[in-house]
Amino acid sequence: MRVLMLALVIVAGMAFNSYAKDAVVKAKSPAAAVPVAAAKAEVPTPAAAPVAAKMQQEEPKTIFSFQKELGLSDKQVTDLKAITDEMKKGLTDKSQEIMSLREDLNKMITAREDIAKIRKGLQRIADIQVDNTCMDLETSRKVEAILTVDQWSKWKSIQEAARAEAQMMQAQSPAQTK
Repeated sequence: MRVLMLALVIVAGMAFNSYAKDAVVKAKSPAAAVPVAAAKAEVPTPAAAPVAAKMQQEEPKTIFSFQKELGLSDKQVTDLKAITDEMKKGLTDKSQEIMSLREDLNKMITAREDIAKIRKGLQRIADIQVDNTCMDLETSRKVEAILTVDQWSKWKSIQEAARAEAQMMQAQSPAQTK
């Protein structure tokens, strides 16, 4: 079975850049994406390379990838695209801000600046991540409001299966490195 990868939350993964840079992210978003991986995983050893390569090569799956299975109407698709596009833009902007803040933070650490100043930079990054998580939750609730009860239930099942598969892939990756 193909590994279902994070689509919209790939963008959310960019928002969670602080931990997405070095590992496969276990996203929890029930919004418009199947959360599996938010960023390219760094390959710790050659043995883990095939798993990481497979995850990076596959096309991201979104709620739109399951349009037929969920029975989405044209109006639902239009409404969902508007919601997800709004989230994508917000998360992209925030991701760029986090990247800039991280660069500044690394310079401060290297320069051995005052801990209070470093703490302020860390707090700003954390605040943005909280904002991004709240934006993701708000988007999820908007998506839920658009879907019927049956569609929402199916969508949650699809996401749960994707999370389980992602966890299995993650579990296999460290086992291959031993």
